[in-house]
Amino acid sequence: MKTRLLIIIGIVSASTIISFILLMTIFGYCDGSPFCENFTESVGLFSNDPQTFCESMDARWDTDHCIIRQESFEFNNMTCDPGTVLENETCHSNGIKFVLESFVEPIQNTNNVKVTGSPAYTICMDLALECDYENFSTSFVGTKKGDEIIIPLHLEGRGQNYTVHLDAAAVENMDGNYVKNIEVVTEDKPVDYSVDEHSKIDLFSIPLLIDKKYNHVDYGKLGHLVAEHDLKSKLVEKNIEYSKGKYIFQNGFTLTSYPPISGYCAFIESDDGEDYWYEGGFSRDTLTFSKLHDSNPHLCKTNEGSCTCSIVKQQAIENVGVLSYFDDIKEKSVGNALQKYLTETNVSNVSNQFVVGKYNFDYDDDVISFCGKFVESSPRNTFEGSIKESKVTSFSMRPPMELCAINDDAIIYEFKYLENEK
Repeated sequence: MKTRLLIIIGIVSASTIISFILLMTIFGYCDGSPFCENFTESVGLFSNDPQTFCESMDARWDTDHCIIRQESFEFNNMTCDPGTVLENETCHSNGIKFVLESFVEPIQNTNNVKVTGSPAYTICMDLALECDYENFSTSFVGTKKGDEIIIPLHLEGRGQNYTVHLDAAAVENMDGNYVKNIEVVTEDKPVDYSVDEHSKIDLFSIPLLIDKKYNHVDYGKLGHLVAEHDLKSKLVEKNIEYSKGKYIFQNGFTLTSYPPISGYCAFIESDDGEDYWYEGGFSRDTLTFSKLHDSNPHLCKTNEGSCTCSIVKQQAIENVGVLSYFDDIKEKSVGNALQKYLTETNVSNVSNQFVVGKYNFDYDDDVISFCGKFVESSPRNTFEGSIKESKVTSFSMRPPMELCAINDDAIIYEFKYLENEK
């Protein structure tokens, strides 16, 4: 049986390299080179000094055994006695007894248990708590009920009560999927989403939104609230007044790490007829950038996307009025150019028949915006693109588009799949 041991990966150092070479040698991975063999002879194998070897793995030596707290490294040639969520696992390898510390310990004379290690670390991460990540010394007290470990938490600064439900079997098997659900009860109190002089917000002074799908802090929504608060503060500072219908704030592009790095933008038309544009970014607890512009900082361009351009397109949809269509000459010109493009790029997974129409959105004077659909119906069969000097400069699949105008008698074009040609 292979036992998974969690190794906290840090900066590669001399001690890390030494530990790695020891592991290779101990478990039969030494390549037989003079360096490898001479090194192991000089430091001595763990059979002579088990404590040194134990501590070289960032583990703890206790009298006659090595206590391991890590889980995601596999030792070969190791046999382990089966354990449960409330009992330690004992592993033996080449004369040394390894004990995998339990993440849950019963509290004497009570029905409660103390949760430590990775499950505690996960709770800290999911709720953005300040915990001892390095030494894994943080613990939470809960109650084991059936297949769950239930941990009540109260964070006075946030005005929130949490109930964290851990999967007891996941803790027992150390599979990492510890948190089943996080229930949140928010007390009624004013919330200030202002940032300090370092552009940071105190996560312990505000109620946090929990993403119910993933059971952790929804930093995207939090960033939205912080950035929008920042924008409105800037508008007040500049005495810019506006009506609700002349204000658009939306999410931009997001780097989906955890915590994510999120962008936001806005358009404001003031009561005196002036236009303003806003850009902001947020990550975990920091407003990474924010600026109010008196013109659009990112004009729409083909093959490029931006948050502010998406607002411009949304405005075009709302104000489109009557759509305009290609005439016969323009439709044939676009259709022939796209037919050649689709053949040369060997597009697949779509019908080889399509129709084109006019996309009622202008980029530059010398760019023709087109749209269309592949004849066979499918969940994704509509597209959008642009042509410049009779060549397709951009093409992408898009959902049904309000700005797309296709003639009822549009010509059906057909292209060939290169893979079928001989």
